[in-house]
Amino acid sequence: MKCSALLYYTGHLNTSKYITYKMFSAVGIRRQGTLSAPSAVSSDKGDHFHQDMEVGTSTSTPPASHTPLIKLNKVAVVGKMTRYEFEKQRYDGFSENEFKKALTVKGSRYETLLAQHEKHMINLGKILDVLKRKGIEYRVCTRGEATYSKDTVDWADAVITAGGDGTFLSAASKIKNREKPLIGINTDPERSEGHLCLPPKYNSNFEEALDKLADSKFQWLYRQRIRITMTGSKANFKPLDNGSMLQERMRDHSNHHSSTYFSVLDSDDDSFLMQRNANPLEEGVSHKLQSYCDVLPVLALNEVFIGESLASVPSYYELQVDNDPSEKHKSSGLCISTGTGSTAWSYNICRLHTKTVKSVLEIVKRLLANNNDTTKYDALSDDEVLKEVTERHGDTFIFDAAERKLLCSIRDPMQNKVYHCNTPHRFAEKLFIRSRCWDATLCVDGDTSFVFNDGATAALQVLPEDALKTVVLDED
Repeated sequence: MKCSALLYYTGHLNTSKYITYKMFSAVGIRRQGTLSAPSAVSSDKGDHFHQDMEVGTSTSTPPASHTPLIKLNKVAVVGKMTRYEFEKQRYDGFSENEFKKALTVKGSRYETLLAQHEKHMINLGKILDVLKRKGIEYRVCTRGEATYSKDTVDWADAVITAGGDGTFLSAASKIKNREKPLIGINTDPERSEGHLCLPPKYNSNFEEALDKLADSKFQWLYRQRIRITMTGSKANFKPLDNGSMLQERMRDHSNHHSSTYFSVLDSDDDSFLMQRNANPLEEGVSHKLQSYCDVLPVLALNEVFIGESLASVPSYYELQVDNDPSEKHKSSGLCISTGTGSTAWSYNICRLHTKTVKSVLEIVKRLLANNNDTTKYDALSDDEVLKEVTERHGDTFIFDAAERKLLCSIRDPMQNKVYHCNTPHRFAEKLFIRSRCWDATLCVDGDTSFVFNDGATAALQVLPEDALKTVVLDED
């Protein structure tokens, strides 16, 4: 069977069941000294926020005369998993006092984690209070749990995240319909940048944001995403949740067992899992040698990172950019970014530090001195110049979230007689990578990983139908 990068897979769904609750108070429900929100469906009806309206057009740059419309009768609210909740899962079965002692032993402050958790839950409760007053039906889910499934996404008119950029990225991974809006609220702006969320002023005034949406005082922004078509064995297509992997490895470590990187607990949510009934690419070979091809069930909003699991082991791979000849590289990994991700990790991979800029200019100064240059101005003593050069260089790697292109960055490329990297950072329309690694993963947005070892291949491209629909509010 030939593999086409234009094929698209819709994962199998195991429908989640929900219990109907009345709206709980803004401070949530206290349990074991903490605040927690139940997975819930609100059926309370207050002032109707919006009548059924048609969603705006599918263009990433609509005409200026176009009036955007949004339908928000039903929304899925995806809350982040706080560090407190993560640690509670790690120390499952501990009493609250035992849990507090366990955190103290490893140098973490129980009171700080609890306070941050309660702050998030209070802010989440405020969001739900606003939705209730507006008569908007909602379902509350937690990042990484089965309640946030394909069924929930299909049910909702829009998805609202309550957390930071990580929660926004995780929620986006299950939205396949380019007409399903995603809106982010940063519930802890003091500790999270929230670059993908609404501006900070709406964190404490979510109602104003909803009013602007109702009054069409916003614009659509279609953020491009990366589609990944992979070939490899069956093991390559099993999604690995990074959070579950980390917890499992921590448990193995605390129990003094050797940890396997790919030892993960199965999630209750199987909407990511792919039905492996596809025909093998080659007939007449043993089961272990059969190669499969399919589109991965997640789209990358920020970046795709490919590299060995152990950071100290060089990643070896073959890379083809657009229709250029294939190149062999050894490096500390490969990062492929979208316009959305070009201001995140990718930016920090590409940018130079001001100390590096100063060092380069010092070399230039010495070279000019050797050539008897009479230039009197000394840029090295001007901090503003160094900062400007640094920022201008970094800005060359930033591009618009709606642009249909990729930024490919080879991280720490090996340069010797065998391996050459003439262009470590370059823009592309499509990429093809063949792994020559031993224990590597292909990681999507730092949230979901796939085994990507020797022989496996990945074709990356940006297609308009994969774009994520987000909002940019008009500012007064």
